[in-house]
Amino acid sequence: MATEETSLLQGNNNDAGRRAPSNDEQQGSSIFAAAMNFANSIVGAGCIGLGSAIARSGGLAAIFAIIFLAILTKFSFDLVIELSIETGGSYEQLGSYTYGTGGRILVMISKFLFAYGCMVAYIKIVKDNFPSAMLDMTGWALWEPNHANWVTICLSAMVMLPLSLLRDMTPLERVSIVKFATLLAMLCTIFYLYPANHISSVDQQHGMWVDHWFVVQPGIVAGLGTLVFTFVAQHTVNLVFDSLRPNLQNMVHWKVVSTWSVILAATFSSAIGLAIYVTFWDRSSSNIFVLYAPSLPLSITKLLLSCMIMLTYPMPFLSCRELLILSIPQQSAAAGGAEQPWWLLEPKQLIPPLHVLLTVCLWASSAILAVLVPSLADVLDLTGCVAGTAIAFVLPAMFSFKLHGYNHLAAFILLVGGTIGLVGTVQSLRKLIQDV
Repeated sequence: MATEETSLLQGNNNDAGRRAPSNDEQQGSSIFAAAMNFANSIVGAGCIGLGSAIARSGGLAAIFAIIFLAILTKFSFDLVIELSIETGGSYEQLGSYTYGTGGRILVMISKFLFAYGCMVAYIKIVKDNFPSAMLDMTGWALWEPNHANWVTICLSAMVMLPLSLLRDMTPLERVSIVKFATLLAMLCTIFYLYPANHISSVDQQHGMWVDHWFVVQPGIVAGLGTLVFTFVAQHTVNLVFDSLRPNLQNMVHWKVVSTWSVILAATFSSAIGLAIYVTFWDRSSSNIFVLYAPSLPLSITKLLLSCMIMLTYPMPFLSCRELLILSIPQQSAAAGGAEQPWWLLEPKQLIPPLHVLLTVCLWASSAILAVLVPSLADVLDLTGCVAGTAIAFVLPAMFSFKLHGYNHLAAFILLVGGTIGLVGTVQSLRKLIQDV
């Protein structure tokens, strides 16, 4: 299977330019479209917490860490696709091909934890921004901070829960356009508000410029989780590769896609993070807009961000729900192991009552955690260190060792990812406990 697929891809590449492309070859995404879609899937909640991570790490240290992790993640994207082409399957199938059931389970657990962390982070962002925006615009007591938890739960129940009950994301296929427009508006607002909110006094204090840029801060280890979270997209990398036109589905073209996607995502995310950092320096927070003086542009931006996040929430939710369904033994529940279990409509869909029950339970648990967690940075740090490093670095390196034996790149990816995962998880948990 892997040999046939590799030969097919090589054949498409060799024949390019010698014959007119067929209709099948014209279907799918171009390199530019795939790169834009992948960059859009990379940029997410991580960029919102990046300013706080830079403040906890130190200016230049954070910049070097961002560049380093962006390059390393690009190599990881390429490694996952290369191994997937060889084995002819998805990320889960790659785990099953290399380590059997254990490998598949590791991939599913890591993807579930990362997607679930995204869900908690999204609701936390809504809590941090929607009530305060409405309070600034209306002045009603309903939106005061002491009501933020209940407002968030009610809002997510009215918007996020119904969207999560959808069985597929087809009705939300245009969300990526809304997401890009919202993030661009947020970046423009940050630059627009910079002159009125910049803490200029620090520039006049002796040694502060050096401290802000050249001193490595003690929070850099825990902050690496947010930096990892910013670039992790291995759970969607196979989908983007499969979306390419058939004659483009090879490593030569994929490396172009991954390179430009990482450059675009790193540039956009860093622009937001550094803009926050140079505005507020060590006061930078993962709840970025709480630092600004109330204004109409700020309130509108917070509302747009909240709406974008609420429309994005069902995407990781769908992944979590499918992973839970797939983790349930299905053949043993069927008569003789031949028929489909009574509680399944198809391999990834439950019957309506169980579908609703699982959806409500999964949503409720993420909403409760989101209103209880002290800060967005705690969610990003812990998710990035625990699940992000596993998906992006540890598992691809392990699969590479199994298929190709030892190689320096996989060993380096494993060393860096494993170190950040172990040390960063301890530091992130310690910070979370302190914040609580």
